[in-house]
This record gives sequence, C-alpha cells and structure tokens, in this order.
Amino acid sequence: MSSTSLTAGARQWLRHDRVDRSAVIDLLDAECAALAAEAPQARVLDAREVFADTALSIRLPGFFTPEAYSRHLVRRATGSVTV
Repeated sequence: MSSTSLTAGARQWLRHDRVDRSAVIDLLDAECAALAAEAPQARVLDAREVFADTALSIRLPGFFTPEAYSRHLVRRATGSVTV
C-alpha cells in the first residue's frame, strides 16, 4: 500500500468517525518509534511530519509527493549558489 493511500485512508476514517484522532496519533507514534529503532538513519521525524500534516490536518495538499519534496528534499538557497 502506498503512503498516499494510507494518508487518504486515515483522513477518511477520521472524517467519518471510524477512528479516534488520538488512536491515529498513538499508532503513528508507535510506528515511528519502531522505525527509528530499526533504522536510526531514517528521517522518521520528517516522515511523521508529512503524514501528520496531510492526514491529520484540515488542509489537504493537492499532491502529497511534491509537498514532501519541497519540504524535505529540496535544499534551500542560503545566500550563496553552489554548482
């Protein structure tokens, strides 16, 4: 299952009161802790933030992948340009 379908599924479950928001957050925290223990180099906090911002927030980005790319994979210019 893709992360997009998991995010959309969680949003639908919350929207239609199929699951409690605190249960989703508890499960998210448990899964992130397990992932961090298994793969310490993983960017677990970044992944959690993207999931929470898309699945748990009121605003839903049109496309999840560009949202994550722009927030976590694109380096911002810091006044100097490197080529």
